[in-house]
Amino acid sequence: MMTTADITASLQKYWKANGPQGVTTVYSGTTLDVTDQSTWVEFWTSQFLATPKRPDTPEQFQLAIDIHFFSRDINKRAIHSLIDTTRIAFQSTSIPVNSTSTPPSQVGQLRCLEPAVRDLSRSESAGSTNVIQHFVCSFTASATGLID
Repeated sequence: MMTTADITASLQKYWKANGPQGVTTVYSGTTLDVTDQSTWVEFWTSQFLATPKRPDTPEQFQLAIDIHFFSRDINKRAIHSLIDTTRIAFQSTSIPVNSTSTPPSQVGQLRCLEPAVRDLSRSESAGSTNVIQHFVCSFTASATGLID
C-alpha cells in the first residue's frame, strides 16, 4: 500500500539527487534562519487528493508540488538557472515511489506534468532598495500505486 509519507520521502530523495546542487533546501515542517543566505529553496508538497478507488485497483493520488526559489542576488540569471534545472529534472518525468518501511520496496510511480513558473518578487520593506527575488515553480503530479 502506498502512503503520502512514501510519496513525500521519494520526492525529497529525488530532489536531493536531481535538483539544483549547492543551494540550501527547506522542506515543509522545517525552519531555516535565512539571514546569511543569499539563495535558498523551499520544497512543498502542498496538496494530496486521493482519488476514488475500487477494491481491485491501485491507489492513486493527485498532488501539487510547489518549489519556491528565493534570492537576494540582483542578477536574475542565477535564479532562472535554478528554475531551469528544476524544470528539466521534473517535467514529464516518472519517479519511483518507495516504501518508507524496512526493507524498502517500490510501491508506486509518480508522474509529473509540465510546470508553471510565477514571479512573486517583492521589496523586503517599504522604501528599501533590497529586493528578494521569489519565484515559484508549480507542478501537478499523479502517484499510482502498484497492484499487489
